[in-house]
Amino acid sequence: MEIKNNFNLIRVVLSIFVVLSHSYPVAGLPEPTYFYMSAGMLAVHGFFAISGYLITRSFERSPRVLSFAWNRLLRIAPGLVVAYLFSKFAYKAFDGYAGNPLVLLNASLWTLPWEMLCYVAVGLVGVVGALNRNTFPALYCSLWFIFIMHLGDDGRLFYFVTAMLMMFLTGAFIALAEHRLSVPKAALAAVFVMLVVFTQTGIDALSALVKVADFAYGPKFPIGGIRQALYVAALSFIFIYLSVYAVRVPFFKDDISYGVYVYAWPVQEIVVKLMADHGLAPGGLSVFLLSMPPIVLLSWISWRLIEKPALGMKKLLAIRKTQVTHQIRS
Repeated sequence: MEIKNNFNLIRVVLSIFVVLSHSYPVAGLPEPTYFYMSAGMLAVHGFFAISGYLITRSFERSPRVLSFAWNRLLRIAPGLVVAYLFSKFAYKAFDGYAGNPLVLLNASLWTLPWEMLCYVAVGLVGVVGALNRNTFPALYCSLWFIFIMHLGDDGRLFYFVTAMLMMFLTGAFIALAEHRLSVPKAALAAVFVMLVVFTQTGIDALSALVKVADFAYGPKFPIGGIRQALYVAALSFIFIYLSVYAVRVPFFKDDISYGVYVYAWPVQEIVVKLMADHGLAPGGLSVFLLSMPPIVLLSWISWRLIEKPALGMKKLLAIRKTQVTHQIRS
């Protein structure tokens, strides 16, 4: 099945959600949440779900570990290195953001090592022959069982990181099992699950159901953990539906989402610094509106001059391998 290219659009929207969400803490204000979920965290989960789908598809197309690693490196490293250097330069140029409420070099980058860990996991699972339609569903169910057994864990690592990894895992599962799934129907069901998770009426109904169907003599699953499990199970189907099955939007050919993500924080720090230096009180919405134009410009430059040319080097490894093979045969 040919993938409809709504991925760029959805990822741009998600990256804007991250910028909006971060505009508040960088201004010294509490990050807005709805039922304990911020727009930024929702967006990050969406990124991981989409990444799980696309990276798995990528390994299916090119199941050689070396080429897979090379392609992933080209997508992540060049833009990341330049964005990091920009972050360092901005930090020094603007006096270490002295006086800003929250001073960090680039807070958005914390998710990237976890995403790269997911790439490594895809490569390892592929090497052992488990990244296929027959074997992976069993692995997926096993990991879900482990996840459910830890629903009572309220640690930050489990709450923030494990959910991201499960989103990636579910995206990978959809990529391998969608020939047996009706993703549109699953996405519709996922919308109803979201209504349960993110409405007080739904939570009350879920609490009543859990109370009636409590496990005899066993540990009680906290309602918060059950909500998280339902949310993790459902969200990936919604984003994959929007990216693959929804009506195609015929623009957003430039993939600026990565640039928006990695340049947003230093730009926001600069905006807060400049506002304070001019006697203006930074607010979440004002920081967002003032930050977006330079963020989009930097992201577009990054895509055109760094990321896209780097992706054009994907064929170098294949060409080199062909040359070596030809030399051996000759």
